[in-house]
Amino acid sequence: MNYRLLLLGPPLLVRGSETVPLKSRKGQALLWYLAANPDKTFSREHLHGLLWDELPSNSARRDFNTMLSRLRAEAPLDCIRRTGTQLGWNPDAGFSTDIADFLRWTAGSEPHFGSPPPQLSLAPDAKEALRRAVALWRGPFLDGFTCDSAVYEEWMLTERHRWEVRMLAALHQLIAAERADARWDQVAAVARRGLELDPLQEPFYRAVMEALFRLGNRSAALTEFERCRRVLEEQLGTTPDEATMTLAETIRGPAYGAFGPAAPPAPPLNREYHAPPAPSAPVLRCMPPDTLTADPAAAPLVGRDAEYAQLLEAITRTARTGPNQMVLLVGEAGVGKTRLMAEVEDAAARGPLADVRFSTVLVGRGHESMASVPYAALAEALEPALAVLDDSGTNLPDVWLRELGRLLPDVFVHRPDLYPPLPMGSGDDQLRLFRAVARFLGRLPQPVLLVLDDLQWADPLTISLLDYLVRQPSGELRLAVVAAVRAGEDADALRRQALYSLEREGRLSRVVLGNLTREDTLALVRRLAPGQTSVDAGQVYTQTHGHPLYTVELVAVMRERTEGTRSEPLRVPPTMQNLVLSRLSRLGEAAYEVAETLAVFDRGATLAHLTRATRLAEVAVVAALDKLARAGITIKTNQAVIDFGHDVFRDVVLDHMPPSRLSYRHRQAYAALVQDLAVDPADSAGQGSSLAPETDPHTLASLVTHATGGQLWEPALNWARQAAVAAERLYAFRLALDYLNTALHCLAQLPPTDVRLRERLELELQAVKLDRWSPAAERDQRLAVAARLARETGAVEYLPRIQMLQIESFILQGRCREALALLRELEPLSSQDPRLAFALEVWHGAIQAVTGDIRQAIVHLTRVRDALEAGEVLKPGTSVHGGLASCYAAAGEFDKALACLEEMKREEEAQGYQSLTSKYLIVAATVEYWRGRWREAAGYAKEGWQIAREAEDPANETFAALWLGASVLE
Repeated sequence: MNYRLLLLGPPLLVRGSETVPLKSRKGQALLWYLAANPDKTFSREHLHGLLWDELPSNSARRDFNTMLSRLRAEAPLDCIRRTGTQLGWNPDAGFSTDIADFLRWTAGSEPHFGSPPPQLSLAPDAKEALRRAVALWRGPFLDGFTCDSAVYEEWMLTERHRWEVRMLAALHQLIAAERADARWDQVAAVARRGLELDPLQEPFYRAVMEALFRLGNRSAALTEFERCRRVLEEQLGTTPDEATMTLAETIRGPAYGAFGPAAPPAPPLNREYHAPPAPSAPVLRCMPPDTLTADPAAAPLVGRDAEYAQLLEAITRTARTGPNQMVLLVGEAGVGKTRLMAEVEDAAARGPLADVRFSTVLVGRGHESMASVPYAALAEALEPALAVLDDSGTNLPDVWLRELGRLLPDVFVHRPDLYPPLPMGSGDDQLRLFRAVARFLGRLPQPVLLVLDDLQWADPLTISLLDYLVRQPSGELRLAVVAAVRAGEDADALRRQALYSLEREGRLSRVVLGNLTREDTLALVRRLAPGQTSVDAGQVYTQTHGHPLYTVELVAVMRERTEGTRSEPLRVPPTMQNLVLSRLSRLGEAAYEVAETLAVFDRGATLAHLTRATRLAEVAVVAALDKLARAGITIKTNQAVIDFGHDVFRDVVLDHMPPSRLSYRHRQAYAALVQDLAVDPADSAGQGSSLAPETDPHTLASLVTHATGGQLWEPALNWARQAAVAAERLYAFRLALDYLNTALHCLAQLPPTDVRLRERLELELQAVKLDRWSPAAERDQRLAVAARLARETGAVEYLPRIQMLQIESFILQGRCREALALLRELEPLSSQDPRLAFALEVWHGAIQAVTGDIRQAIVHLTRVRDALEAGEVLKPGTSVHGGLASCYAAAGEFDKALACLEEMKREEEAQGYQSLTSKYLIVAATVEYWRGRWREAAGYAKEGWQIAREAEDPANETFAALWLGASVLE
């Protein structure tokens, strides 16, 4: 089955009906780039700089090779054509792409920006090809794709613009063809598609206007003209061009002038129009105590300029021209909805917003404890406005005041002469209440801004009343509603209370608040803690991911820390803990149990894993996950893995789980994972279990985590050993050392036996062999303990290995005499052990190189090289060619030194291992130093030092620093 690559929109690689997942983002970027340039080939150096623009060339080359290796396992690489050192797209590999089809089907399309579009009669096949090309467009080129490279991002922006121009050209040509065939419904549909792509293209507006007019819908055509006029004025500050104005006049007909009727229409009969008060009129600001007023001491509003502008645009448009509008601020708890509304409310009370003044500002809030109380949030907002009843100018008839008293009993305090209404008995009674509220609001100074926080706690009747108010004619009530809704907790309410119909009619819009960007988070931290060194802004963003409330609370915690507690890990602030626990507690026991189980899966879990680990029915787990997702707590990744949307949820759940329960959850997670493995179920808890060498390291890491957390010491020991082997195979020596230390910890929890004592020795020696980070004294101490244990238990066969590790440690410390003494002790055993003899040659060469006996060092290292060619193996990250190159350079034999250096470079390119790369650069610096090329030597040493530092390799870092200093001194 052939592959198909889709780049017009979010990029996808599909095979048949299935999406082919590609884990490597750099690998994806390479495929998209080559497919977008099918007729070109590129040098590897060009691709290195494109994908890794900030890395040194050697690092970029290594990462590129690693990426290609990983990509080979995920997608067929015959789509990449190799020509020498050049790479390009292979058009014969059985891949099809949407961009190639688009270009083929639109061949000859040229953009037409005239007015009206030229009539262009096309053959049926040609027109169908255009339709198929337009249908390929799912969105902008590589929509939503990012690559950590500024060069690549710049290329994407350029390509995106080119493809938008091509799409606009195809749309213009298709409009001309449909117009020539008088298919006006298709003209309107295609032109609207063009406006979705570019809402500033007047030819598309003209095409829609003409099509609607010819279809007999004059009013809709003029509505489209008004939309065009409004968009151009708001976006560009200009008016439609002459062609658009002429078309609008033609559509209006002879009874209309170019700018509409000569006189305004008469007001409707029996309706009063309440003009807004003069700009100098005071604002009626009505709110209960402790509501949304912007506190001067509150956290500063940072990073919300776009949302603030979007909100203002919606409500000021309502105040100017209508119709009434409702704006929903949607976001998770603590994301800043209340803070943004307070800013809008406060600004509206202070004076005009843009050029509009809201004469009345009403503020209310929903409360969880009053979620079942009818109209509670609206009553809170309207009650302070009852003061206007004392103003005889309101003229609200008594019949409506009595109805209003159902919602606001204080009406009868202001008007004790009114008798209370009869109890509600039908829907007509509810409608009379709605009318009373609308008329009361209509008597307040216009326009009115109604601000409601936490609308998710509103009852269905409140939503129905809001729906009624927003639908009132703007001549009777000019109303803008701004309401905050917690993300994930509004969907059911909106369906239940039918606010979706307002959204469909364009009377309701949403402003979604997400987390702050890194730059905005850093700016917020600087505003909260100016000049305080105790607050690390980068650490704050890493932990909070830009969540505003979390950021504010965490900064407060950091500011209160003393000097002695700054090194301690930062816990989630109590405010955030309570927020998370409150949200979880409302979702029920099943959802909380699923959240606890998910928390121990540190990389997320599949539905099958959660079902096994919770032992709940799958339908119950699905229902719980649905609740968690709607509450904004969990998300689902592309690989069908469920995880928390923010680490704060996992941290809080884990912190509040008792140790016994946490251990139980880990055991259940372990049992769920083991079922996926091809091991004997009877042996899955024992040390006999083993996996194939190519097993995913993440799977091994999860098995270690859950077995250790569940105190399953025997299987934890087994998986930790296997994980260490897998990590060492990937040259992840620091990680391998961590796994070995975990295995030693697990072994210490088991009853001691002779077998386990020998296993402890084996693990200790492997750990010391990999450990290049601990102080030398600590490594020597571990070796001394291991030697004593070997003698006490009779495991004398381990002593030569212990002595070899001691030799290595002595050499690294410069204690060559002690190392040489140990070598002599081992020489009698070398005749019986070829591996030991080989190791002795290696160390003899190293000691003589360090002590300055260069000729003897070359003799020994040459023997080592010969042995390697015969099949012997050095440990990863070691190269005899590097030692020979250094010795030959010190001896003045530079041709041989350069030849050995070239061999070492080939080894480094084949392995792509950072420690070996830094060693190669150190050796290159050594060779150049002895050649008297000190500037080049300093360059190699500096790069080697940087890579060693990145790899956390202190030995190589020290050697590189020595050669850098020596070269700079020269």
